[in-house]
Amino acid sequence: HCGQADPPTAVGLPWPLGAFEVDPLVTVTLDTGLMLSLLDRTREATAVEKILQWHLEGKVRAYVSNRIFDPDTCDMRDEQRKEMRMIIEKYDIEIIGSGFRLGFSRLDGLDKLSGGFTTRNPEEMANFSKIVGKDPTNLPKSSIGNRLSNKIGDYDALRDHYADKREVFITLDTKDYLHITKRAIYFECLGLKIMSPSEFLEKCS
Repeated sequence: HCGQADPPTAVGLPWPLGAFEVDPLVTVTLDTGLMLSLLDRTREATAVEKILQWHLEGKVRAYVSNRIFDPDTCDMRDEQRKEMRMIIEKYDIEIIGSGFRLGFSRLDGLDKLSGGFTTRNPEEMANFSKIVGKDPTNLPKSSIGNRLSNKIGDYDALRDHYADKREVFITLDTKDYLHITKRAIYFECLGLKIMSPSEFLEKCS
């Protein structure tokens, strides 16, 4: 399967909850939607707050990608972006810079001209591109439409999570690069574990 980009058709968690062990201090990446759920007080907000409390207690180590601001929430009102930063500061979550993207990254921001940080070798990163797909800027414009910024946000956050060998990518998104039907092949071929907040809590409780 790992030489093919076609995802399996199974839905839900692509592995039984006991299929892998979680280290005592598991490293997680929190996707943009989790922060938005706190702002909007959606039904997932309680689960997100529980994970953030574990982070404060030293039970997990949580990170967010700089893509949470550039470009994921670039259209938000300044007061909303400020409120999101306050949440990140309140829970002492580290923001990780990505590779600099012209038209999306800020010159005074965290993104690096030298590219995002990685502890993986070039072969591993090439395998990521083979399994997950091409960089959004290399896709035909006809398949992107006006969704380029969204695709870049998802792709970079997931790529940088993989590059830094963090353990669980926590998201509410179930489409595109994070599509629910792609997760089994990601786990099998890359070791990528993608979960919703409630799935993560069920695994780690």
